Amino acid sequence: MTMTNVEYKNRRGSSCYENREHSSLTLKHAKSAAVLSVAVLLSCLLAISIGCSKRRGADKTAGRTTDNNAPETTAEPGGDALPAEEVRIEYGGDPERAELAQGIGEKAKKDPSLIPKLIARLSDHTTLTVERKSQSADGVVTTHVVSMPCSAWAQKALVEVGAPAVPHLEREMREGKNQLAAIELLASVGDPGVQVLVSALRDKTMQRHFEVIIESLASTKDPAVVEPIIAALNTDNDHVRKAAASALCLVGDHRAVGPLIEVLGQLNDKGGSVEAAEALGLIGDRSAVEPLIDAAEQGKVNTRVLPAFAARAPFTSMECIEALEKLTGKDFGAFSEKAWREWWNENKEAFLSAPPSP
Repeated sequence: MTMTNVEYKNRRGSSCYENREHSSLTLKHAKSAAVLSVAVLLSCLLAISIGCSKRRGADKTAGRTTDNNAPETTAEPGGDALPAEEVRIEYGGDPERAELAQGIGEKAKKDPSLIPKLIARLSDHTTLTVERKSQSADGVVTTHVVSMPCSAWAQKALVEVGAPAVPHLEREMREGKNQLAAIELLASVGDPGVQVLVSALRDKTMQRHFEVIIESLASTKDPAVVEPIIAALNTDNDHVRKAAASALCLVGDHRAVGPLIEVLGQLNDKGGSVEAAEALGLIGDRSAVEPLIDAAEQGKVNTRVLPAFAARAPFTSMECIEALEKLTGKDFGAFSEKAWREWWNENKEAFLSAPPSP
């Protein structure tokens, strides 16, 4: 069918009008979509801003601080370098507590006026929490959380301070309200602190704390503390003698063998015999074998197992037998004093002359 020029023009004109109308609608839709997208983006930014403000407000209310300007950290050798950390500290409403987790130990080395503040925190048991977030080069985020009482943070910082803290800790040990904590810290800050404790062990005005001082000195395992602890075996206080014998067991020095055997021979006269037996077994000196057999023969029952017999047998034989087993590698069973004596009579010379076990 042939289309006339008029029909062609009419149809063409109609098509062009429809195309223009479609293009106009498409443009309107695009503009609307763009406006909507911008509105959504602005809404998101506003929500983020409000959320950050609320978080800062909540942190301030709860006693937290966020430090985004923390120094950069470096990974262990062979690892990836880490970018700057984000550090968040929950300090229980007292901003001064946050200093405990911000390198105050190093600062106190240069500024001794900070040391009394650290000592005052030894009685602060409020929990201080530090959360550190860091991101590795490959995008892995690592979170480390440390939560301890403020007293523990203060102890850690005082150990970092070291010798400059000793005069302050000695004053606290004698006059302060954190005397026991000060004693333990003096044993942890090096030789100057140990010397203060050794002197205190000779000071009768400190006798109420002798047990803690002895235990703290023994924890150092410093050979210099052996003689002062041995001297404490001669005190009239049963608790102090027991603490000294147990401490010598921990130190494990052979200089203590003779004094411990002397305590062992006192049996019921003074306390500390049980602890002396245990210490002799762990120190491992063969010269203690016969004194342990002598003491075992005089002991009757294990008062730890049968406390009803404690009045008749304040000293026990079981600890002596356990010590003998450690020293010789032999085992004749419980209450085997007779068997130990027979074995010793037959093997004494060979046992004492044999080379020590590797």
